[in-house]
Parts: sequence; structure tokens; C-alpha cells
Amino acid sequence: MTMKSDKTLFYKKWLFFLTFCILEWCVFLITKNRSSIKFDLIHAGIFSAILVFYINKNNCLYKTYGIHLCHPVSQLICGLITAFVLLLTYFPFITDFRFWIYHELHLLYDFPISSFGLVLLTAVYTEFVWRCFFLSFLTELTSETFALISTALLSGILYFNGNFSITHLMQTILFGFVMGYLRCKSPEKFSLFSLTIIHTIWCLPH
Repeated sequence: MTMKSDKTLFYKKWLFFLTFCILEWCVFLITKNRSSIKFDLIHAGIFSAILVFYINKNNCLYKTYGIHLCHPVSQLICGLITAFVLLLTYFPFITDFRFWIYHELHLLYDFPISSFGLVLLTAVYTEFVWRCFFLSFLTELTSETFALISTALLSGILYFNGNFSITHLMQTILFGFVMGYLRCKSPEKFSLFSLTIIHTIWCLPH
């Protein structure tokens, strides 16, 4: 009887995961090229609430899903250092570095508050859903390697804008993989807080 109930729970969890992915894809198709911060707030609020409800309903620890502020100073330092290291790895692919610096500084100077809010919202939501919740969720169902690869692929594909190149898609998937790897290997230093810092800094000059 216990084995049967465990198997049923296993399939229910997979169904939950697949349903969430389908709903995310539907939202992406509906809002493609028509996104607004109001709609994104509603979307992130509802979908995050579903995951929080799951955590509470199953009496899970938030820390298990990367939602904690253990060693906040250490997290802040790790987040900032990692973000700048990732940006340095991006520099060799820039053909005209001086022009890029001038262009990016000009963009940041004129960067509206609403756009920064959208970047921050996207960073918090993406890291919570894929690197915190589903990375831990899938690790319980399968293996850490499968969870790491699948969340990197899904987060890259689900939020991929067709106007960008395949190179951009691969860069997004690789970024997701690196973030997931950090979360797996050092969960104390890389929680939702530090991962959001990295994601936000990474997105601003892109």
C-alpha cells in the first residue's frame, strides 16, 4: 500500500511540474512582444504563490528551496564577485570594447526606473522558479545532474525571445547552468538573494 501511494505521489509531482511548464509556455506565447510590468507582476505573483502554496502544503522548509538569508554578507560578496567574473568572461566576445563600454554606460545613465524594476522582477522570479524551487524539486525526483541540465534548458527556452539569435539562446542556457551549478554546490552562499544579485547585474548590460 505504501509503495503504491509513493508511486502515485511520484506521478503527481511530475504532473505538477509539467503542468507548470505548459502554463509558463502559454503565458509566453500570449504575451510575446506585448509584455508590461503590470502583467509581469500579476504573472509572477500568481505563479510564485502556487509554488509557495506547494511548499507550505507539504510542510517543506523554505531553506531547502533556497529561500533564506544565512550569512547575508557572505552571500552579497559571493553574488557581486560572481556577477563580475561572469561579465569578464563575456568581454572577449565583444569586438569593439571601447564602443561597448560607451554604449552600455549611456544606456545605464538613461535607464528608466520601470525598466530596472522589470529586470529585478524577472531576476527574482526566474531564480525562484528554476534555480531555487524546481532545481530542488527535480533533484528529489531524479538526480542532481538531470535537474541541473533540465532547469537550465527549460529556463533558457521558455523565456527565449525569438527576435534574438541562437547564440543568445545558448548563452542564456549556459548562464542558467552556471547559476544552477552554484546553487547545487554551495547552497549556503547561493540562495535566492545572491542569485538575484548575479542575475540582475548580468542582465543590466545586455
